[in-house]
Amino acid sequence: MKNSLLINAILQKEIDPAFRRRAEVVIKNLSLKNGDKILEVGCGRGFYGHIIGTFFPKISYIGIDINEKHLRIAKVFAQAPNVNFRKVDATKLPFDDKVFDKIICTEVLEHIKNDRLAISELYRVIKPHGAAIITVPNKNYPFFWDPINWVLERFFHTHIPSHVLWFAGIWAYHVRLYGEDELLEKIKKQGFKVSSITRTTHFCFPFAHFLLGIGKIIVEKGFFTSFDRFAPSGKNSFLLKLVLKMFYLFDKYNDMKTLKKGSSFVNIIIKVKA
Repeated sequence: MKNSLLINAILQKEIDPAFRRRAEVVIKNLSLKNGDKILEVGCGRGFYGHIIGTFFPKISYIGIDINEKHLRIAKVFAQAPNVNFRKVDATKLPFDDKVFDKIICTEVLEHIKNDRLAISELYRVIKPHGAAIITVPNKNYPFFWDPINWVLERFFHTHIPSHVLWFAGIWAYHVRLYGEDELLEKIKKQGFKVSSITRTTHFCFPFAHFLLGIGKIIVEKGFFTSFDRFAPSGKNSFLLKLVLKMFYLFDKYNDMKTLKKGSSFVNIIIKVKA
C-alpha cells in the first residue's frame, strides 16, 4: 500500500495525462512481486526502471533500448543494485528462451519496422504463463489530441512526416499506428493469450500531443528542467502548477467515460500471457 501511494504521488506530477494514465495501468497490471525477473523492451530514459529500483528492491529488472543517449540518462536516473540497462535491438534479444516472468513493452512496437519479429522475441524469452504488458498509440485517436494529423489522415490520406520531430505530433518517429484488431492479430499469431484490454484517454487539451512533443524537445535541451519527469523531484514551481492545471482540465472527464472498441482514444494497453 505504501509503495502504491508513493508511485501515485510521482505520477500526479506527470505533465502528460495520457502518460500518467498509461503508467498507472501498466504498473497495476504487472502485479509486481518479490522474485520477479522483468525485462523492459524500449526502456527509454528509465522511468519504469526507476520505479522498480526505488520501490521493489527484490525484483530483478533489465531495461533495453537502442538509443545510447537515453540509456546514459537511464543509468543515472535509475541507479539501483537490482536494475540494469543494456543497448539491445528488440528484434534480436540476446537472452535464453523462457527466462523472464514479466515483460514491459510500452510505446515501442510502433517504432519498429518488423514488429512481428519483435513480438515473437517477446514470446520466446517469456516464461510459460508469464505476463507481458504491451501498449501502442491508437489509430483512431481523438481529434483534439492531434487535430492537424487527424484532418490530414481522414481527408487527404497522409500525415506529417514522422522524422519532422518538432511538428510530427502523434506520428513522431512512428512507423505505424495501430487498430485494435490489427494489434490483437499480431499478438495472438505469435502465441500470446490476451488477458485484458484497456483503452485510455479520450478527453484531452486541444493540440495536446503537439504541445507535449514541443515541450519534450525544450526540456531535453536543458530548459524548464522542473518539467522533466526524469529530474529530481522537488517543489512544483508556479509555472509547472499552471501547466498541470491546464492539461488536466479536460483529463478529469476521462474518469467518467467507459471507452469501448471503436471509440477514439490515445492508447491501447493489452495484458497478455504466454
